[in-house]
Amino acid sequence: MVDKKTEFSDGILIAFDIDDVIARLGPSLFRWNNKLYGNAGTQNKGKALLKDHKTYALHKTWSCSEQEALRRVLEFYQTDFFKNLPPVPGAIECVYAVKNILKKYYDDPCLPYITSRPTSTDVINQNWFDKYTPGVDFKIHYSDHYFSDGPKAAAQTGKINKSKGILCKKINAAIIVDDCLEYCLDCSEHGIFSMLFDLNGSYGHNKLRNLPEGMKKLPENIVRVKNHKEVFAKYSAYVQMISKY
Repeated sequence: MVDKKTEFSDGILIAFDIDDVIARLGPSLFRWNNKLYGNAGTQNKGKALLKDHKTYALHKTWSCSEQEALRRVLEFYQTDFFKNLPPVPGAIECVYAVKNILKKYYDDPCLPYITSRPTSTDVINQNWFDKYTPGVDFKIHYSDHYFSDGPKAAAQTGKINKSKGILCKKINAAIIVDDCLEYCLDCSEHGIFSMLFDLNGSYGHNKLRNLPEGMKKLPENIVRVKNHKEVFAKYSAYVQMISKY
């Protein structure tokens, strides 16, 4: 990506998470899981409901081991449910609007996505973006966090390959939009302005109750956004702000 204004351009690149920020994964994943496995408990007639998903750890919602939850998700990646995920409302319009801003500062803007999906999904991912965002150059960066309780827990179990915060620094992204609270906290610690995506306030897994012990509010460089109009409004305001310096 070639800068038209190198010094300024370094401060405006925005990265997006994919699942439940750009592609709406949650409803399809839970529908598929209930169809094949249901839930080990008796509540909700054996169904695991998305509205009951209060933590990033799927195994807690699905009443199974962490290894079993991982196995199911990897199985899900091989299905048409996964290949045919719909976009999050407003996501595609936001992507094109962001591209138009980046075109002012880069000769060939390339939008980065940072995802915890495994690299084995790359062909499906590429095809999905080619279908929904034609004309937008993009690059997918894989953190391979593998669905544990988050980056810190994953680090303790040896499952984490790359911190999203470190990836943002590596690609010079100053901002990230992600629905995972712990990933936003990780990025915040690396000085990345983070938008915590919470679609219409419906994402139970990223509420403040999931903050680390002793932390009662979000750091100043993390803001909660409830739709892509808010994402673009805050991004536009951010670009205007730093352009004054």
